[in-house]
Amino acid sequence: MTSTQIEEKILENGDSQKKEETEENRDLLDFIDWSSCDDEGDSSSDPGDWNPPTFKTISPLIFRKASRRWLASQTPDFYSQEKNTVGMKKTKVLAGKCLQAFENYLASITMMYYGDPYVSKKSEPVVAASYRPGKRPRNVLQMDPLAFLLSPLRQEFSFENWSPQQVAVFECGLCSFGKEFKVIEKLLKFSKSYQEVTQFYHMWKQTSHYKIWKECLIKDREYS
Repeated sequence: MTSTQIEEKILENGDSQKKEETEENRDLLDFIDWSSCDDEGDSSSDPGDWNPPTFKTISPLIFRKASRRWLASQTPDFYSQEKNTVGMKKTKVLAGKCLQAFENYLASITMMYYGDPYVSKKSEPVVAASYRPGKRPRNVLQMDPLAFLLSPLRQEFSFENWSPQQVAVFECGLCSFGKEFKVIEKLLKFSKSYQEVTQFYHMWKQTSHYKIWKECLIKDREYS
């Protein structure tokens, strides 16, 4: 093999390595086949002239059924198990993991705003109620989620300003560093101020996550 061929081989290996590194950083959107998208052309090019189209109203409560199907399936952690991904292309595994995270995120949103995915239609008229602290429970079937979300009378919760990733970083930070809120502020890349972190902690302190965290701290101190 000549020196020129060796140089070409090195460049070829370098390009393939860069391609592999790029694929590892790709998002779910990069794996979507946009050529098969059937929604293209539905949106107006001039938002100022947009008028609500004639559309048969669909209740967003249908998403509870979707989340129930997802959570009850074997899919939520399929791509996270190595035994299921043997022989698969790395790009397919990465796309699968991204889709898993997105579906689980949507299931959390369903629980927050549309109601418990596992409440059956037969039990809804009797026991199903939207979560309204200090308010009289009402039937979920009578609730319009969009009107509920946009209502000026709706109580805003401060935790809604925290993304799932930020909450996870906060909790992982507590597990790694304890109540070092300055450190957690840095872990959050200063997207939340020190005051916001401490306020979130005092709210989080009322939850089951705090209780189990505290139990683990106590056990560690007993055995240390």
